[in-house]
Amino acid sequence: MPDETAAVLALLPAASARLAQKAAKPPWWHPYAPDLGSGAWRSRQTWAAGPATAA
Repeated sequence: MPDETAAVLALLPAASARLAQKAAKPPWWHPYAPDLGSGAWRSRQTWAAGPATAA
């Protein structure tokens, strides 16, 4: 039991870092959000860069 607890505790920093990254997304961000200016659907990477960078 102590070994399992230590393993879970070792994972907590990585999990909290992932949650912090998600919380840091700007409010307009969505992984499948369309670029409303051109009507084109953007990939996750392109859209995550921000609407101002859309080509």
